[in-house]
Amino acid sequence: MSWKTTSDGEHKDKITVDTDKVGRVTHERIGTTGENHEHEWSETRPDGTIKSGYRGENAGSGGGRVICTHFFTKGLLARKMLLAEIQFTNDHIPPAVVRGYHFWAIPYVRLMRRNRLAERVIYPLMKWRGEEIAFQMKLRSTGNLKGKLIRFIGETLCWVIGNFVGNQNWETLWQQEEEQTQIV
Repeated sequence: MSWKTTSDGEHKDKITVDTDKVGRVTHERIGTTGENHEHEWSETRPDGTIKSGYRGENAGSGGGRVICTHFFTKGLLARKMLLAEIQFTNDHIPPAVVRGYHFWAIPYVRLMRRNRLAERVIYPLMKWRGEEIAFQMKLRSTGNLKGKLIRFIGETLCWVIGNFVGNQNWETLWQQEEEQTQIV
């Protein structure tokens, strides 16, 4: 196991990496402390799935990018894009937007697991939005106009919904998947 702590004056990051005997990364955890978020964290599990969220004063407010994580686990979204989305959400998306997103996205991921058409409908939207987020995070040199539009409409609708609903338990999506894997 190795770890690295960095600081930008406002946040302190701790990165923990577990490796196997030949040096391949088997487990990675990234934790951040700062003014706005007591403890932000993301974790790459040995099976390649990534979990993220908040602990502390904003616990339960979000971080679980459920649609992006669904496509990441299928190999249809690059790891750096997922991590950029997580970081962007943690830095720029208000908790009400995340609550609204989880309200509809958690059931939608369950639908995608049963219905490939649902995946085909949302995939281009996720891709365009992800390209715009990557531009905002300086990972791309150009933005995506469709992604800007999706962000404007989608985040506005999620904000409205999020002001009327409580926190949703996005972790159940991955717990159910783990239980199904253990049963087989």
